[in-house]
Amino acid sequence: MTIKCQNAFLIPIVAFLSVLYLAGCGSYETAVQHAQQRKYINLPIMGHGKANADELARYFISKNKNVTKGFITKFAQIYIDEANAEGVNSDVAFIQMCLETNYLHFGGQVKPRQYNFAGIGALDNGVQGASFRNIQTGIRAQIQHLKAYASKAPLNNKVVDPRFSYVKRNSVRYVSQLGNGNWATDPLYAKKLMHKLQQLYQVNNIS
Repeated sequence: MTIKCQNAFLIPIVAFLSVLYLAGCGSYETAVQHAQQRKYINLPIMGHGKANADELARYFISKNKNVTKGFITKFAQIYIDEANAEGVNSDVAFIQMCLETNYLHFGGQVKPRQYNFAGIGALDNGVQGASFRNIQTGIRAQIQHLKAYASKAPLNNKVVDPRFSYVKRNSVRYVSQLGNGNWATDPLYAKKLMHKLQQLYQVNNIS
């Protein structure tokens, strides 16, 4: 009995010392960020987002102040509506857009006029990827592409994603599984998404 009590007493001390060790080896802030991001490892791509349009817009404007609140709020609402139509987590889809377009700054091979907000069909060799007729169609294609990866359920809207049939259905169910050839080749792709999700929730005090 005495040994068990001592072990129970030591557990929090060991945990505290481990944090101090990490802080000594690198950055304490980085260690805390990594610990916070771990809770997103099992975050499903399918589901419902926590943030509303105003909250998504607030986060976006904290990264890109060159857009009006009215525009980005309406833009965010399209993400929520399209994601809800297919059962996809709207937070994940919106954050993926933020990563892929650098908060609508673009700057890569995909151009703004393509309305391709997730690099669908774009390749590392410079291929620009798919183009869509307007904002809503581009967002719908991204949502459908996420659903192709994360579910076997049929689409509720007519398919507009030109790469939908090329995806192995239900092969990537969690955000942490993206990257390394799943959607993107970047091995840090999932970590970047999880970091931005963490920022989204922190800015809006969403737990």
